[in-house]
Amino acid sequence: EQTYSGAVAGAMDLYCPGLYDQFIGLWYSSLNVQNIGAADANVTIWYSDGTSDSVVIAPNASYLGVYQSGVHDPAFSAHVEGDQLLVAVANATSGGSSQTYECAAGGSVALQTPIAMKWFVGQYNTGIQVQNVGAAATDICVEYSGGYTPECVTGVASNGVVIFNTHLNADLPQGYFGAAEITSSGEPLVGIVNQNNELPGEAIGDFALSFLMFGQ
Repeated sequence: EQTYSGAVAGAMDLYCPGLYDQFIGLWYSSLNVQNIGAADANVTIWYSDGTSDSVVIAPNASYLGVYQSGVHDPAFSAHVEGDQLLVAVANATSGGSSQTYECAAGGSVALQTPIAMKWFVGQYNTGIQVQNVGAAATDICVEYSGGYTPECVTGVASNGVVIFNTHLNADLPQGYFGAAEITSSGEPLVGIVNQNNELPGEAIGDFALSFLMFGQ
């Protein structure tokens, strides 16, 4: 399933927390960046793996980046920086399932997701991919509703990314359905939530869904 919200305004800095290049051997991504300004946009895309791309985008035109060569980390993030107003969406596909979300114009030290699942109805798990969009390293924690022990990753670098997977969290019970809060020790964050049907060959319905997390 591929859906995303249209942008009401652009920004010169956009953050895309979930991109993939042969992630678990299945997932690949593309990034679409549109210049909504009145002049050519000089755009640099800074990736969390230390690489970058620089492009010039004409007014109302777009740039398509495709990540399927193994050049990047299997899971990575991007900071899109330009001198004109920009909008961007990121796509991911495994060949059988696809996901899309809009890149964020800014972050928050606390993020929310109203849905988090671990083998819910025997099929659905949740992945939360979080990008540090601040200027310094920060600690990032996820706390699932229901009183479970928070899961934390320390020292996530600026523009770095971390993934929390419910099916790898031993504290959550099978069949869990709840919500989650992501917090930073000081730097702003952006994040996406992926809901994945782990048994797509045996069930009718949605196989993969993504959405941008809600900030405070």
